[in-house]
Amino acid sequence: MKYQRLVTKMFDIVICTIAKESHEATQLSLKTQRKTIDELSAPVISLKECDIALLPLIGTIDERRAQVSLESTLERCTRMQVKKLYIDLSGTIIVSSVVGHHLSQLIGALKMIGIEPILCGIRVEVARNAIQLGFVFKGIKIKSSLSQAITIY
Repeated sequence: MKYQRLVTKMFDIVICTIAKESHEATQLSLKTQRKTIDELSAPVISLKECDIALLPLIGTIDERRAQVSLESTLERCTRMQVKKLYIDLSGTIIVSSVVGHHLSQLIGALKMIGIEPILCGIRVEVARNAIQLGFVFKGIKIKSSLSQAITIY
């Protein structure tokens, strides 16, 4: 009986250790995947020379992704010495006032650091939603499509 309790206790320790290490490995993997997803969520792509870039926003943008996009876009644009950034919204839908606010903040921050933001590819639903939420992007160039925006420059 004493050996049985000792063996059971040892199995408990081994199982707990394996579960803990598995959990830690899973958490590390999730953290790495989240970082990769965050980097891919707001790719700043150099278009011409190094001073013109594109930020294609694709898919649904939630509050977390909007915040990550704001931070990473400013950092990447500064590092790349971007002068003009096309923000292409043709592949996304702005779903909330919070996300619209983050986009507005991004535009304002870009202007403050000397980067000219140009919105393009705004879908009808996005435009309607932005107006209903009170977002009127004054003082910023807006083009109907990315191709129209880049042929001008």
